[in-house]
Amino acid sequence: MGRPRGSPPARVSPGQPVRAGDLNRLLDSLVSRITVGPGLELRRAGNGLAIALSGPQATPLRYTTEFEVQSESTDHLVCQRLDTTGATYGGNVSVMKPPALRGSSSGLYSAGDKIYAWEANLYMTAGASSTRYVDANVDAKGTGVTLAWYRVRLRRADYLVCRTWDGSNLGDTDVYVAKPPLLRDTDFDGVTYAGDTYTSTSASYRRSVNDGSNTIEQYMTPEYLLTTDGGPVESQMILAAQLTYTGVNVLSSDDPTTPAIVWQDMNVTGRQWVFDLADTPWSSSQVSL
Repeated sequence: MGRPRGSPPARVSPGQPVRAGDLNRLLDSLVSRITVGPGLELRRAGNGLAIALSGPQATPLRYTTEFEVQSESTDHLVCQRLDTTGATYGGNVSVMKPPALRGSSSGLYSAGDKIYAWEANLYMTAGASSTRYVDANVDAKGTGVTLAWYRVRLRRADYLVCRTWDGSNLGDTDVYVAKPPLLRDTDFDGVTYAGDTYTSTSASYRRSVNDGSNTIEQYMTPEYLLTTDGGPVESQMILAAQLTYTGVNVLSSDDPTTPAIVWQDMNVTGRQWVFDLADTPWSSSQVSL
């Protein structure tokens, strides 16, 4: 009697040829039986298997590289890397499209488009090959949300004075970008919250906090670095979103009309307030880290 249809293939000895039908059934069976981590999925990849992303949160992302699009495929883009002068170099590189744009040729990409791509910690299937790169989608293609890279020129209490940055050229017009609410100074300056009184001591990166008995200094880290500070360009870059409301207006010293600010830093760098334990009246045993 033959093996029931749809059951796993019989075991084969090392070196014994495997029929294509048996191999396909084995791979399909493995895909249905193996569980991978959250945000991942196991897929067929030719005559093998591959672990692929199933969502934008699937894997830690490392750093970005600028590419020029050559063509668009169903799930990925064929690209070439760009050097610091904006010239292409090297061979073609596959870059996965954002999850929401996979499955068809969206028509949102054109040859010659410039994109930034994250390098992930996992390989993903891209056509007949695999890749670590995922389009960072900084212009939010197809989503109705506008994102843009900026470099910081000046710091203010609640916002940043910035210039556009396309990877090669710094814009010549100021753009005002609100800081994330918890990193702003005005809303906290002189305010007592949960028993702590906050006082701004710097419009860019420093404040004091008094709990009624002791005062400590808090520092923003990493600090917003300016175009005049030198160092890597990446250290001066922020990714901002265009919003309908930020609650921040431009100071009259920057623009007499004090317009409302519509851009806000997305804080993808993870800036936050911290303190140096050595500057506090507490010992390390009194602080839960």
